[in-house]
Amino acid sequence: MKKLIYTLFIATAMFAGGCGIQNGDETMHPLFKKASGAKKDGDYKLAEECYNKLLQVKYESPKTHLRLAGLYDEQLNQPLMAYYHYGQFLKFAPNSPEAANVKKWQAAALKKFYIKTRKKFSDPDDAKQLQVELDAASEKIKTSETRKKLLMRYITQLKSHIGKINESASKLQTERDRLQADYEIQREKLKKQQQEIIDQNIELKANKEEIDASQQALATKNTEEEIKHLIESRNNLKEQLLTKEKELQNLKLDFENLRRMFYERNQDSDNEYRPTKSIAEPISMEKPLLDASSAMEAPRQSPKKSLVKQEVKSSAETSKTNSIQKQDKPVILTQAVKYTVRHGDTLTGISRRFYGTSRLYKLIFDANRNILQTEFSLRPGQLLTIPPLKK
Repeated sequence: MKKLIYTLFIATAMFAGGCGIQNGDETMHPLFKKASGAKKDGDYKLAEECYNKLLQVKYESPKTHLRLAGLYDEQLNQPLMAYYHYGQFLKFAPNSPEAANVKKWQAAALKKFYIKTRKKFSDPDDAKQLQVELDAASEKIKTSETRKKLLMRYITQLKSHIGKINESASKLQTERDRLQADYEIQREKLKKQQQEIIDQNIELKANKEEIDASQQALATKNTEEEIKHLIESRNNLKEQLLTKEKELQNLKLDFENLRRMFYERNQDSDNEYRPTKSIAEPISMEKPLLDASSAMEAPRQSPKKSLVKQEVKSSAETSKTNSIQKQDKPVILTQAVKYTVRHGDTLTGISRRFYGTSRLYKLIFDANRNILQTEFSLRPGQLLTIPPLKK
């Protein structure tokens, strides 16, 4: 009897471990074929072993349960196990054409088990012991059912979590594709503007050559009015050259900021950005195209030196307001704060510094539209407003 109860426990454990396996054509499985052949050859123990192994792999197999129940009922004379596997067949195939007959066979197996047990245990004490063992077996079956429900619930939660992860990955891929497209568009625009500036430089060089020729022609004349007019024309051309140089530097900064924003947004990490060489470098405009030491005009202070002094003065004045910039960890903002742009800053980098992620850079851009024309037109010395996150 103890051996019978132990077999029942094994069947219960197999039931709890086989849940959730996908269904298929169980009759084509090698273990099913091997068990059928062993049953025909009279090797019932081998057939029982093969059927049980198949149930460990694919528990929701109604035909396997039915064959195993018949083996226990007819050949191995284990009516209790036959009753159990008849029940599993009815559970997994309730609408089968054989369901009516299986119910009868199940009732007969239960009756056979009752008669067999009654004959074997006529002593009331043995009957009580058998009842205790049956109650323990039933309790273990209930425990297995509870565990099965918990496992199914956990599997459902895992599937839901995986679905959310896949949805987030899809959104991130869409955002990356959008940023890549924006990057390509802005790069093409900057290339066109760069080419326009190069053409303008060529035109300015031609004008300079024309003015130089005019200066040589007017050098033979002693009229003060013509000399004064040439000096004014040259000064105007110098101012135009300085203006174009500033525009070119601004375009370089815009292009570099765009590349930084793209890589910071794509990687979303705290690694330091290392700028690479531009794809299309503009022509060098570090040297002025006109000779500033001409004898026709008195020397004056270089505009670049004055710009450098202004930048040094601006950085010294704003260093007091940037104490929050030294923090490495994201700041939990409860109210809007001011931030002075430094060299190499981008909106995505500032967003990561204050919010912990680069994806919220549009919040900073929307709060500073009165200062920023585009998302990548940051300049050192600009004073930005950093808004707090809404709860």
